[in-house]
Amino acid sequence: MNVSKYKSTCFRPSLNHPFRQWVRNNQSRPHTQPFRAIRNSTGIIKFTIVGLHPAIEFTLGVGVLYVTVHWDHHTWSYITFGPIPLEEDDNNYFRDQVAGKFSRIYPTREPLWNEMIFEPFLEWLNTNLKPAQWLALYCCADGRKSAAFVEQPDAEAMYILPVWLNPNAS
Repeated sequence: MNVSKYKSTCFRPSLNHPFRQWVRNNQSRPHTQPFRAIRNSTGIIKFTIVGLHPAIEFTLGVGVLYVTVHWDHHTWSYITFGPIPLEEDDNNYFRDQVAGKFSRIYPTREPLWNEMIFEPFLEWLNTNLKPAQWLALYCCADGRKSAAFVEQPDAEAMYILPVWLNPNAS
C-alpha cells in the first residue's frame, strides 16, 4: 500500500452527535447515573453525571473527550480520550500505521471513535470513577497539582472531596 497518497489528520468533526448516539445505544451497559449537560456550544459539550461532585467535569470537543478536576480555582488533573491520529483516503479511515501497513481499517469515523474514545471512557467510568468514594487532591512542593480517585481518604492529600454527593448515585 502506498501510504504517500493518504493524508494524515486528527479528527476535526465534532463528537457530539456520535457520542449521543453511542450513549443511547449503550444505556443498558453498566455505568453510573445519567449524563447531564452543563454547557452546550458549537462543537463542545461540557457535561457531568447526576450526583457527581461538581469539581469533576467532562468535556466533549472536536475529536477528544476530557475528564477534568477543577477545585479552588485550579485544574488539578485531566485525562484525555483521543485525539486519534489517523490516515484517511476517499472513504476509509486507518490507524496504527506500522511499516507502511495499516492494522485497522474503518469504513467511517464512528466505529473508530467508538473503539478508541467512547469504549475506553466507559471502561474508565466503570473501573475508576464508579467505585471511588473520595477525590484526593495533591500539591507538590514545586506547585504541580494532581488528583486521584480513591476508596479511602488519604491524609497526604491537600483536599479530600466526596466523589458522589448522593450516596446512591454511584
